[in-house]
Amino acid sequence: MVASLFIPSKFTVERSQTFNAPTDMVFEQIVSFKNWETWSPLKEKDPKMKSLFGPNSGKEGSYWLWKGSKAGEGRMTNTGIKNQEQISYHLSLEKPYKSESDGYIKLEPNGNQTTVTWIIEGTNPFHLRVLNLMMDKWIGPDFEKGLELLKTIAEKETEIFQHDYFGYRIKETKFNGSKIGYVKKAIVIDELDEFFTKHYAKIITEAKNCNFKIDGQPMALFYRWDYTNGVTTVAAAIPLMGDSTLGEDYSLMQLQPQKALLLNYYGGYKSMANPYKALDNYIRNKNLKQVKPVIEEYIIGPKQQRDSAKWYTKIWYLLE
Repeated sequence: MVASLFIPSKFTVERSQTFNAPTDMVFEQIVSFKNWETWSPLKEKDPKMKSLFGPNSGKEGSYWLWKGSKAGEGRMTNTGIKNQEQISYHLSLEKPYKSESDGYIKLEPNGNQTTVTWIIEGTNPFHLRVLNLMMDKWIGPDFEKGLELLKTIAEKETEIFQHDYFGYRIKETKFNGSKIGYVKKAIVIDELDEFFTKHYAKIITEAKNCNFKIDGQPMALFYRWDYTNGVTTVAAAIPLMGDSTLGEDYSLMQLQPQKALLLNYYGGYKSMANPYKALDNYIRNKNLKQVKPVIEEYIIGPKQQRDSAKWYTKIWYLLE
């Protein structure tokens, strides 16, 4: 008790390490507690521990509960996120002893490298203040081990990202669906530009004549590619809003909401081989099941921007 008079009431443990990985890829690993199981020293210390994750993973208020013979019992709650910079959390331990503390993981970018700093701060009751002298010795090695595991995962993901995905970011998300006016044909690949130019204009004219409102950017729906014969089955489509019908040459279809991959591509239409290879590799690596059609959504094109490097296309792979 007398010694506690001379011991600071607050303890701080801090460890840092530099990763050969971009900040956004490291951030993906730390923002969701579901990812922590793959690199947290808790899981390595106690592989049989049980975990329960709350809703809204990767957002403020999400939580992680765990219980194990070696990992103890506790709850970690996300208390704040600074995008690409920091996550904050509150740690409540029940076992091996009760304690409350606040933690932070901070990211500092340096080119293609990221310095990751893990900090925890807390207090102990007056009669246990002597424990503050031991916190760095007890917690520090766990932080070092956790950072080492996180570094291995982030650097491996970075290597795959560059090799398999050619530097393109691919997002697992949801395609929201759309009502479209369209025309679908099997045509020679070399005639695609002419096909789209002709039918986009006609669909828009027909839609306006039938009291539809244009509800989005032009789309291409690809159903089949036959490179041997130089033929593709494709639909030129325009998102529409309204309850009328189109003329004889064009049809209406409701694209349903469903899970999808999204790749945002900037560049000319004749340089899209690598984005598609990236999506195909992602499907294979993640063991996902793709369904047709592939959708290209032309957000910025030659009508809005002369510089083809600034053309912007959303490429959607629909998933089962």
